[in-house]
Amino acid sequence: MSMPSWSPRAFEMRVKMAMKPTIFLVFEGKETDPWFYEQLVAKSKLRGEYEYELQPVELVDVENGDRSGGKARVLNLYKRMKSSGSLDVKTSGGRKVVMFCVDADHDRLTGRYIRSKYVTYTRHADAEAELLNSCDIVKLIQVLTSSGKAEAEKFAASIEGWQEELAKNWREWFFVCLIALFSGVGGPRVGAPPVGAKRVAGDCDADHVKATLVKMRQRSTSSASWQNANRLAKLKLDRYYDSGRERELLKGKWLAAVLKGLIDGYSRKNGGGRVRSDESIYVAIRSVADFSGRWTSYYTARFDALAGIGEAS
Repeated sequence: MSMPSWSPRAFEMRVKMAMKPTIFLVFEGKETDPWFYEQLVAKSKLRGEYEYELQPVELVDVENGDRSGGKARVLNLYKRMKSSGSLDVKTSGGRKVVMFCVDADHDRLTGRYIRSKYVTYTRHADAEAELLNSCDIVKLIQVLTSSGKAEAEKFAASIEGWQEELAKNWREWFFVCLIALFSGVGGPRVGAPPVGAKRVAGDCDADHVKATLVKMRQRSTSSASWQNANRLAKLKLDRYYDSGRERELLKGKWLAAVLKGLIDGYSRKNGGGRVRSDESIYVAIRSVADFSGRWTSYYTARFDALAGIGEAS
């Protein structure tokens, strides 16, 4: 049985016609996002003050031939409702507000970040990365490998700092992608995984990265523009790496693939269970994800502030 869907205009009317004060949370993903945001809402004060509805954007029909992906559709709907004045309305049924929740990806890095109290980006690159970083790595390894606590602790110690190491290995690739964007000469897309990245170590193909940069430089017709793109790319990355926030650039699917490789490599050498697939990592993460940590306050404060309960962070 298919779920009901609405045109963007019908969704706007549905928001206005809600019988009670309601917060609508529109999100992009199909697998992780519904559960992720349900858990966060449960941590907020919304339940005691407002009705709330979790709204997958896929249930809002495309309009005027718009075939954009989930995130773009969420943000397009936000822009439409902002323009029509229907983000935050008061009727006889009380106040109705819409919050749009999307993966950050690299929007903060590229400057595409929308600053609005009605738009919430994940702190890490996406919900999957956020959840992985909430986990006790020892518990996660135990679930994935069916190993005892002592063995899991031994393995966890052997890969300590693996995300930071991965981000360090990929820094030059991120740099090249940003230059391609800022210089306008074309090249790898920001957010694309490094070509030649090895599954286990997450190393980049340094020769390919260098060759890509050389080709881009050859296409540039302005030395000043090229230098400015280099300067801006370095400045953007330095803000992350110098402040120890580099792991925020890593997407969940990259982390799952690399973690699987690390676990399988360790198991080959020392014996133990291997991970069946990247998907099994997502399942394991959900089973040990910790929503009691301070990290949730970033989200709950935004939800509560939108409802007029507190202040956003």
